[in-house]
Amino acid sequence: MNSEQYALSFTRSELLELHRALLSRVFVEDELRREKGLEEVGERPLISKIETLLRLGSDEAHRLVHEVDDELWEYGWYVVTDEWAWFRALQEERRALGPTFDRMDEKELRVRVERRYQKEFERFVREIEMKEMHPSESKKTRATKRK
Repeated sequence: MNSEQYALSFTRSELLELHRALLSRVFVEDELRREKGLEEVGERPLISKIETLLRLGSDEAHRLVHEVDDELWEYGWYVVTDEWAWFRALQEERRALGPTFDRMDEKELRVRVERRYQKEFERFVREIEMKEMHPSESKKTRATKRK
């Protein structure tokens, strides 16, 4: 049993920031555990304690959980689209340069890829956009791919 005790002092906004940070960490940790085939940790006493200190009702706590989840999804999407756009810009430079690609100065290549990345970013992102389709559109897409 751990008998050490510490006392800290936070403003409400600082405690809310700490709460959001811990929620973010929980989402990341649970997702990593799920990917490794492990169980979620479950109840987090520290988060519950902070919610009690903040006098958050269950509705407000639930709303904050969804806000943090949405923010993490948005961040994840940004990372994916950014990496995809860079990858595609590099791919197109490789195709445009042909055999000279392998002999190209790394710094100059990075400048060329960055330029293409900036110019074509929106097109690259459209390649991976997830759009909601009506069931009839989805069937058409599958039928087209089969042909």
